[in-house]
Amino acid sequence: MEKNIRQPEINQKDSYKLFHHLSYLNYIIYTFLGTLLFWLFNLPLLFLLLTMEIKLSTLPLFLLSFLPVAPAFTALLIYLKEAKEKDGTPKVFLLAYRRKFKHSLLGCLPVLVVIGLCSANLLLLRVTIQLTELKWLNLFLLIVALTFAINYFLVVATAPSLSIKEALLLNLQLFILKSSRYMLSFMIIISSWLLLALVPIYLALFGVGLIAILLLLNFAPVMEFARKHSVR
Repeated sequence: MEKNIRQPEINQKDSYKLFHHLSYLNYIIYTFLGTLLFWLFNLPLLFLLLTMEIKLSTLPLFLLSFLPVAPAFTALLIYLKEAKEKDGTPKVFLLAYRRKFKHSLLGCLPVLVVIGLCSANLLLLRVTIQLTELKWLNLFLLIVALTFAINYFLVVATAPSLSIKEALLLNLQLFILKSSRYMLSFMIIISSWLLLALVPIYLALFGVGLIAILLLLNFAPVMEFARKHSVR
């Protein structure tokens, strides 16, 4: 009799466990699908990464191929955020790409110029033994520019109602107020990339999507801080 009474409880626990495992499976699927969609929208960059070395002569090609990265990565962030809350269909990615194309691209153009100049300087200085301080300065500016761009995409993805100017100003304010969280975004990308590179198939199939999820998790307290203190 007691066994029959406890049976529904056992079934309920089993159902919760199954639901928990399925949610993890869904995240794996969303991560894979998001990564696939990201690279489909960045085939020129993928081709260059697989076939060419970054040199002074090929740098303009790499910079041009980086232009679609901005809207594609913003769309990936929105897709993974929506997948967690509502829907994980590719339609979400496509709609986000179309709606946030202008926001993400125009907002990161000044940063792309800085990245291009710093990269060119580093490539020129690579052959010299002297001017070490100048090399470190360019590397520092390159990291700051990349970090600013990454977090700008996160602002656009998590605060969709902001205009380009408002998103840039908010990003600049948060860059100062929450600098540790901002720099952690860059560390997440580097550390995740290095770890996944140990198993290249994981890097290819899940790399960009997994990094995007970790960035969203890291950025959530930043946006909570902005809303709580009405940072604009």
